[in-house]
Amino acid sequence: MLSLDLITRRALATQWAILCAAWLLIAAGVAYSLWEDRRQISVTEGDRLRAQSQVMANTLERELAAIGRALDDVRDDMSAWQKSPEYGAMATRRLNSLSRAMPSVRTIAVMDELGNVLVANRPELVGSNFAQRDYFRAVQRNPRAQTLFVSEPFTTALGAQVITVSRMTAGAEGRFGGLVTATLDPVALSFMLESVRYADDMSAGIVHGSGKLFLYSPPAPDQFGQDLNQPGSIFSRHAQSGAQVSTLIGSSHLLKDARLAVVRTVNPSALRLDQPLVVAVTRSLASLLTAWRRDVLEHALMFSAFVVLTGVGLALLQRRQRRHVRQWRAIEADKHKAVQRLAKSLQAERLHV
Repeated sequence: MLSLDLITRRALATQWAILCAAWLLIAAGVAYSLWEDRRQISVTEGDRLRAQSQVMANTLERELAAIGRALDDVRDDMSAWQKSPEYGAMATRRLNSLSRAMPSVRTIAVMDELGNVLVANRPELVGSNFAQRDYFRAVQRNPRAQTLFVSEPFTTALGAQVITVSRMTAGAEGRFGGLVTATLDPVALSFMLESVRYADDMSAGIVHGSGKLFLYSPPAPDQFGQDLNQPGSIFSRHAQSGAQVSTLIGSSHLLKDARLAVVRTVNPSALRLDQPLVVAVTRSLASLLTAWRRDVLEHALMFSAFVVLTGVGLALLQRRQRRHVRQWRAIEADKHKAVQRLAKSLQAERLHV
C-alpha cells in the first residue's frame, strides 16, 4: 500500500491548527474592538457628566456666594436698623426684598444669642425659638464670624425639607451674638437639577458634606436625609479620594443598580464653608450599554456562524482531499499491477523462445 505523500495526517492537523489560530486572532481582534467601544462609551459619557456636574457646581457656588453677601449685608445693617423706631418693619421689608431677589432662598431670619427669631421674611416665624436646632448649636459651639455655616438637611417648623446657610453675629467683645440664616429653597434648586438631566436614566443630586442627601432628581419617597456615606458607596469613595471631582462606576445606594457617576465637591475657599456641598450626576450602566451589548451579541452570532462555516468548509475540503488521495492510490496500485503483469508476460515470452 502506497504511503500517504501528498496529504498526511500531520498535514491535515496543521490545517486545523492554522484555522484555529485564525479563529483566535479574529476573536481577539473583535474582543479588543468591542472593549475599546465600551471604554469609549464610558469616556464620552463621563465627559458629558463632568460638564453637567460643573454646571451644577458653578450654579451652586454663585448661589452660595450671593447668599453669603446678603447675610453679610443683613449683619452689617442690623446695628443701624436697631437704632430706628421702625426696626421691625424696616428689617422685614429688607429681608423680603432679599428673598425675592434670590429665588433659591426660602427664608431669611435673624436670631439672637438665645435662638429667638427677632425678624424674618416670614412673620409666622418671629418669636419662635430654635436654640435646639443643630445648625444653631453648631455655630454656638464654634463661633467664627467669617465662616459660612452649612447645616445638614432637616425639616423646618413649616414642614419644608431644607438646608440653612448661616453667618454668626458678634455680640459684646466679639462673642457669639446670634445668627443670620438663609434657608435654601428645595423647589428652586430642583429646577436646576432637572435642567442638567438629558436622559431618562440620568439622576442628579445635592448632598451635604456629611453624606446626608438634600435633593435628588428624579425625586422618590424617603430619599431626603438618607446617609450616603456608607462603606463602598459612590459618595464614600469620592470622599476618601480627597479629589474635587471623581468619575466612578459602582452600585447606587439609592437606586440599587450599577451606575456611571461623576461626583464633585463644592467648597470654594473664598466662601469659607464649614461643610462642603457635593453634587453628583449619574447614568445607568444598563441603559448606557444597551446598544453595545446588542453589538456584542451580533458579533458573537456572526463569529459563531463564521466558525461553523469555515470549520465545515475545511472538513469538506479535507474529505475531498482524502478522496483524491484514495483515487490516486488506486491509480498507482493499478499501474503497479499492470507493470507486474507486463513483466510476467515478457518473462514468459523469453522462456518460450
